[in-house]
Amino acid sequence: MKKKCVFVLLFGFVVSFIQLSVLTAQDIQTLLGDDIHIVVDRDGSGDFLTIQEAINAIPDDNPERKVIFVKNGTYYEKVYVPVTKKNITMIGEDMDSTVLVYDDSPAKGDTFWTMNTATIRVDADDFQAMNMTISNSAGNTGQALALYGNGDRQVYTHCRITGYQDTYYITARVRNYFKDCFIEGATDYIFGFGVAVFDSCQIHSLPGGYITAASTPVDYKFGFVFRDCSLTTSPGGTGVSLGRLWFDYARTVFMKCWETNGIIPGGWSPWSGREATCYYREYQCFGPGSDTTKRVPYGKQLTDQEAEKYVLDTIFALSNFPIDEVHDTAEIFVPYRRFASNPAVPDPGLFFKAGKDTFPGYPSADWKIDVEQDSLYRLIKENTVRVMDSVNGIVTVQGLLCKNEPIPGFDLEKTLYGIELGEEDTVPPVMSAITPDGLVFVSYPRSVPGYTTVTVTSKNKQTQSKFLVYNSVDSAFWNANLQFITYNAGKDTIQIQPGVYEYDVALPGGTTSAPALSPRIIVAGATYKVTQPSELPGTATIVVIAIDTATKNTYLIHYTVMSGIDDGEILPEAAVVQNPFGDRIRIRITMGRPSPVTFELFDISGRLVLSEQYAHVQAGHETLSMDAGDLPKGLYTYRVLIDGHAVTGKLMRD
Repeated sequence: MKKKCVFVLLFGFVVSFIQLSVLTAQDIQTLLGDDIHIVVDRDGSGDFLTIQEAINAIPDDNPERKVIFVKNGTYYEKVYVPVTKKNITMIGEDMDSTVLVYDDSPAKGDTFWTMNTATIRVDADDFQAMNMTISNSAGNTGQALALYGNGDRQVYTHCRITGYQDTYYITARVRNYFKDCFIEGATDYIFGFGVAVFDSCQIHSLPGGYITAASTPVDYKFGFVFRDCSLTTSPGGTGVSLGRLWFDYARTVFMKCWETNGIIPGGWSPWSGREATCYYREYQCFGPGSDTTKRVPYGKQLTDQEAEKYVLDTIFALSNFPIDEVHDTAEIFVPYRRFASNPAVPDPGLFFKAGKDTFPGYPSADWKIDVEQDSLYRLIKENTVRVMDSVNGIVTVQGLLCKNEPIPGFDLEKTLYGIELGEEDTVPPVMSAITPDGLVFVSYPRSVPGYTTVTVTSKNKQTQSKFLVYNSVDSAFWNANLQFITYNAGKDTIQIQPGVYEYDVALPGGTTSAPALSPRIIVAGATYKVTQPSELPGTATIVVIAIDTATKNTYLIHYTVMSGIDDGEILPEAAVVQNPFGDRIRIRITMGRPSPVTFELFDISGRLVLSEQYAHVQAGHETLSMDAGDLPKGLYTYRVLIDGHAVTGKLMRD
């Protein structure tokens, strides 16, 4: 049965849509209660429709923390938090269903360089984000930031931060902290100059890229630190590097992390000969990718004594930052000069000033952070599932949706479906999936007919199910018909008539094996299988399978051999030049000696409808042509009498 779907216009041809799970614990908004100052709801029930409007409403330099609660929905916008908007906490209703997303990248043509692409740029100090997704959906189009961390003492807890290249950037002289987050990317997707700690996070790499590209200033004691994290990649993914050196003194440490077997044996990757000055370390990591026997020489292990220093109070202490003019020069002006020489960077000063009037000053005090003492964090923790919890590896698919209506006949074991579009439909309809615990990603064809791909993954991206939905036009999904068949190296053609599945082919005398057949299917994507007879005469079978894999048509090609060898004499033969025929019937005659020839044509009732006699046909090859313009369309049989021999077959008038 054909599946139909109402059609809608999409924003663009290739779109990603996420159908996400619903929180099963108590309602977060109710639990937060009076702690909320501003509610954002794109459906109009809150104080503002957009996140940027809520940010703008926070007073400049506000001394007390303001909580912005963002209700479930996809917020397609670029957000900027200026330096004056301090002490903001942004909390989503659900990590997977509250989605801030934009698709900016230099490839769009209106973005001058990497740092302008961020979905959210946060220049303010003491910013916090909880329980939401921050994403750049530009894909593999070049540098495209999701999160630009420009301020000091920023905290991100229970967030999903996703992109492809350069997902997260941190500027110099600032400290960022991530707890219980899912961070995804492919190339250099955690990079920058500042100090960032990732605690109990899943760091998910798309195959073949680099997790980090640190550019730690020369005298910092700490750069990027990953503690108790899970380093994963797509099932079967390989070629993942722990990092490469954006600047000479990159410092990156992985401590007690689980490492996927997708990590390259060497662990780390070179970049422009900076390996001699980097600080790349691991400590007590485990998992299939943690074998250190083939690590590169500059990828070393921390000693127990060195590892003792990697506690938050020490990493985020003021002592990590140099304060004299010599260090100023090394920290800011060395990279400044490098960027100034790059024509792609419009103004390196703006880059390093990070939204301020001057280069940012050093942190003024130690940062002692303990998120467990934050009542808001504890509320989120107690009412959500941790990112690294094993339950996030489970995915359940209950059905597929076409414009929010279920596609009939869903079966988890069935991965191919079809929907029939109307004549007015020129783009594919919105598709999704029904899943209580998975993430849904949909890619659409650029034109129809074509395939929509619906991929449902577990939240940790380690388990997935993929479904293809064919957007059918003119019943193409169920079309198992042939257009024509060629043989004799393409010199001869069998034109297929609708509803006719048997055809006769007269082969030249002396033919001992069936000719290779080249069927031409009507719908791209359908398949066929040819079975030839073991001897002649015989019948070839062509089974055509429609895209739906259930609809099949079987074509029979009956071979006859027009003449053979009899007592050493080559018998005469006749072959139809064109079948089906039009206004004329043409017969190719081959004889060893001159002879009379009679051609007779009969309709399906056996009535003689055409007869032509040729009293004297010369030896060799000759083509006889007969007028058939008065004959109605349909199936006929013919007989050719040559020198006492009869050759018979079938003809079709188109």
